Amino acid sequence: MTRGIFITGGAAGIGFATASLFKEKGWRVGIGDIADLPNEDSIEAFHLDVRNRASWQAALDAFCGDGGLDVLVNNAGVVRYGRFEDISAEDTDLIADVNLKGLMNGARVALPFLKRAANSVMVNVASAGALYGGPRLAAYTATKAAVKSFTEALDGEWVPHGVEVRCVMPWFTQTAMVDRPGDGRNASIKDDMGKLGVHGPEVPAQAIWDAVHQARLHQMVGRTRMVSRIVRYFPGLMRKSARKSMERKG
Repeated sequence: MTRGIFITGGAAGIGFATASLFKEKGWRVGIGDIADLPNEDSIEAFHLDVRNRASWQAALDAFCGDGGLDVLVNNAGVVRYGRFEDISAEDTDLIADVNLKGLMNGARVALPFLKRAANSVMVNVASAGALYGGPRLAAYTATKAAVKSFTEALDGEWVPHGVEVRCVMPWFTQTAMVDRPGDGRNASIKDDMGKLGVHGPEVPAQAIWDAVHQARLHQMVGRTRMVSRIVRYFPGLMRKSARKSMERKG
């Protein structure tokens, strides 16, 4: 029987790369996005505003019908780059609403569908920023740390339902978001990464595939593994680096 996966933020970037990978593997694939949806054979596309539970319900009803859902990937996210004081209150509200509230909406609405399927999995996409708050990314990294904690909590809570929960933490990924100039400055996230660079969306897409098929709670992708080791063994170095970055670049 063909397994089904539904991916938010599926119109581009990590979401679309994940949809393409699972489609190649023979899965039934649905994507939801508030942006213009791609017209791709064998990918079912639905308008979805993750901030709205009714929008979630309509999309999952349409994709799942009376059946279950094997995998939900909560990937939709937004970022604004710049000092917290330079980012508008409206934008910080948007970051919280999409990255965290939208993900919680998905978990709430999808659970009945996940419970109907055998060996179902919910994958939450966080970030390297879940491990340590990043300067110029205060609101974004705060939401991603919350995604990590939310995943850990549901990993325990959903055991009686037979639903597994995973957290994928990519390094900065080549999408439109990392090329956008920061608020209050001209440099983008990609510019400031310098030699650390960014990886392509196919890298976290593969990590999502691995998360679905492995028992590991956290999937750290690319340079996120390095960040994890530094945070664990040299927390003072992480703080020193973050403070110096602000002194150097403002």
